[in-house]
Amino acid sequence: MFYFFLFFLFSLGQIGRISIMEYQINFYLYEILLFAFTVFLFTKFRFQPFLNKKIKWLYYFPLSLILSFLVTFYQYNQIENLTALLYLIRTSFYFISIIYLYHYANKQKDLEEYIKPGLIFFTLITLLTSFIQYFLYPNLRNLTYLGWDPHLFRIFGVFLDTSIASAIFGLILIFLIVNYKKFTFSIFSRVLLIISFVTLSLLTYSRGFYISILITLFIYFLFQKKLKFILVVLFLFGFALFVIPKPFGEGVNLLRTYSIEARVKDYQEGISVWKTKPIFGIGYNQLKSIRIQSSNVPAHSTSAYQSSFLTVLVTSGVIGLSMFLLALWRLYSFNLSARYYVIFLSVFSLMDNILLHPYILFLLLFLVNDS
Repeated sequence: MFYFFLFFLFSLGQIGRISIMEYQINFYLYEILLFAFTVFLFTKFRFQPFLNKKIKWLYYFPLSLILSFLVTFYQYNQIENLTALLYLIRTSFYFISIIYLYHYANKQKDLEEYIKPGLIFFTLITLLTSFIQYFLYPNLRNLTYLGWDPHLFRIFGVFLDTSIASAIFGLILIFLIVNYKKFTFSIFSRVLLIISFVTLSLLTYSRGFYISILITLFIYFLFQKKLKFILVVLFLFGFALFVIPKPFGEGVNLLRTYSIEARVKDYQEGISVWKTKPIFGIGYNQLKSIRIQSSNVPAHSTSAYQSSFLTVLVTSGVIGLSMFLLALWRLYSFNLSARYYVIFLSVFSLMDNILLHPYILFLLLFLVNDS
């Protein structure tokens, strides 16, 4: 029952967000429950999980972030350091939670039986709320004053962001495909769920998602030696792009160039900032204090660049990025299913800040521990 309640709170998305200090600090209801669960695991196992050599790179990454924060601490004022510290605590918390849940999963061999129903429960709620949003609330422009992008005629669900929504849909889609034969419900239900999430994903009009999921499925079917499925996926994908509705608006124009230009400019800015402090970076995560002073970027975009890897590189330098890549490699090696989640998110994170988002880290926490 605990996992059902946890995933229910997670399925609330931005509805379950609590903001303080005039929206400068945000956290989610599910994070409160997840924190309590991690504390419980700590009282149960103490520091035992850190003795496992297989997961050492997972805590080396948070340590590198702490190092970058401390090295640059004196360069910022108290408010800036407090805000950066909260970002640091959240990111580190998710990686520590992965470590403890991995240890817990190895101790309690039947944990998968509890996690998978929770994931299915979340899948069904997400399916329902996303289609409701698309038909009843297709315009997000009334929330631009709060820093949200003005998405129109696109699926963003309760997450209020098409990139994050498509990343979540993609993770669910991979979960459904990889575990296809393990589900006890009917073949018709399984196929219907997959078709539904393919539809949801396409209606986000996220080209970063399109590229990421195609690469991931290509690798998956290649490893499974099902080469004919690759051709089927490419054909169906091309056909779907042709038939999906394309109402008025630049957001649904798959040939739009403004977002590509924005990403190029974003990368150029990030590389320029990184060159000033290449080893330890400007401090994790001090981007908000740097970018608010130099641009009119909306509030939800100032704490990260449009690539998770670029964000880590700029804020924690070469050391932080190296530890981040090693941490991803460790997650990739957890089990056969985990590799596809990591591939998908890594490719996507070259184009959008996906991997550092709390929604994605939360979902990844349970997906990589559900073998």
